[in-house]
Amino acid sequence: MNTLYPNFQIFAAKGSNQSRELEKPAPLKQVLLISSAPVGTQEEMVSNMIKALKLDLHEHIHVIVLTPSDRISLIRYCRDTAISKVLVFGLAPEQLSLHIKWPNYQVLELSGLQLLFGQTLEEVAQKKEIKIKLWNALQQMFPLG
Repeated sequence: MNTLYPNFQIFAAKGSNQSRELEKPAPLKQVLLISSAPVGTQEEMVSNMIKALKLDLHEHIHVIVLTPSDRISLIRYCRDTAISKVLVFGLAPEQLSLHIKWPNYQVLELSGLQLLFGQTLEEVAQKKEIKIKLWNALQQMFPLG
């Protein structure tokens, strides 16, 4: 549990007029992956990363792709679902109606969710030092021991 910011407030993001209605995840999916681009070319990397966590990309992960103009309310979206962990790649917290500043690759606990923000999947795939940061953070979110 992160205790650095135990009592901060959440506000609706300004300019959130481009809200999208999104399909809810299947009842048993507990992990939400939100990306700024389709997983497509990075699917093998993402799949390997998920397998290393003892999960299956198609069985355990619900994937959403948001464009730069899209906005959603993450807390509202995850309400009444089994989602407990959220991986966000290439998007700012404001796009998820979270008015916070949070460093990439540090786990944030918020409203019953564990969140992890990172660079785009393409950037992760290209830079080993980013992969290492991501892997270390994922091991905190998904203890393997």
